[in-house]
Amino acid sequence: MKASWALLFLPVMVSPVFADSLPVQADLIPTRIIVDSHSKWEKELKKLTPQDQWSYFELYSPEQNYVFIQNKNVRNYVLSFGFNCMEADVKAKFLIEDAGGLDRLSSDDQITVDIVLDDQHYGNPFAYDAAADMDKFKQALMQTKLIQFNAETHGAPFKFINQRPELLMAAVNCS
Repeated sequence: MKASWALLFLPVMVSPVFADSLPVQADLIPTRIIVDSHSKWEKELKKLTPQDQWSYFELYSPEQNYVFIQNKNVRNYVLSFGFNCMEADVKAKFLIEDAGGLDRLSSDDQITVDIVLDDQHYGNPFAYDAAADMDKFKQALMQTKLIQFNAETHGAPFKFINQRPELLMAAVNCS
């Protein structure tokens, strides 16, 4: 028997925790997709994800539910942030994938990364346990217009427009 997946895409998240603080637009309608394979799910997700803004997704299946937030740039690189991880003892992380789904840069990589928010350099606050630095980074992220990742890797620098940053504070799966 094939497993089925349902995907709920919310350009504006309306979780009760955040509903009062988010601008709800009547023209944005959640989309549910049921697929029977991971590859079909990935194709649908690529079609649904708007460019240059954060989007909130919930993936449902009989085996598990998975919540994530991502931002696709004009070069079709996809940035995922996990600040408020649902899993216990999982620290904040990021991942950048190319259009083919290959990992290009992540918080787990053992290379030097400099994250730049509107020309302010923050280094890599994901690389070490410094709660104060991460809090400062998250506060700046809520106000910034452009996120840039500089690293010695294929495709860098990676640039993303930071529209709808309030979605970054949603609880997501990080593992």
